[in-house]
Amino acid sequence: ENIKSVSIKGFEGMYEVYEDGDIKSIKRKVLAINGSLNSRGGRILSPADNGNGYKFVQLWKENKPYRRYVHVLVAEAFIPNPNNKPHVNHKDTNKANNHVNNLEWVTDNENMIHSYTNNCHKTGENHPNAKLSNISRIEILKDYATNNLGQKNTALFYGVSNPLLSRMIKQYIKSNPIDELTIKLIAKTSKNLKR
Repeated sequence: ENIKSVSIKGFEGMYEVYEDGDIKSIKRKVLAINGSLNSRGGRILSPADNGNGYKFVQLWKENKPYRRYVHVLVAEAFIPNPNNKPHVNHKDTNKANNHVNNLEWVTDNENMIHSYTNNCHKTGENHPNAKLSNISRIEILKDYATNNLGQKNTALFYGVSNPLLSRMIKQYIKSNPIDELTIKLIAKTSKNLKR
């Protein structure tokens, strides 16, 4: 299989990007600080991970390093962007799959829609800042719906803020419009509003 490559813009003669996501340092002679000529390149670079799954490489030019994301380099080289969209999306949601066939230019809005529809956006107990599991949320809501403590005291009892308990109630009702707990929560909340 013949994989296409092109020089990386701004690094012509030094680096190439391939359709499959490989970045190659081109074999060349560079002038060292002491004035001697040294051989560089001729190898595929090993990308690093930015901590969120995105792969990047360090490109050098005039003794200065430049961090470049692999998916962006591939898209800039091989995917036309006539509408000047600002982001590169991984169609299969695998941030390590930087093949040209897996990438597309997207707007902010298209990127967010893709993230939500493919379950990339972490919510609830999957969110890194989550304090409660989904099970404990349900238990708190069931207890609130059936106890006589009221919202403020239920929140205090479980060690959550009153605004958080309010959001939990609203989110549960919105996500589960027809269920027994929703009916109890609506009844309890409307009763508390009348007080």
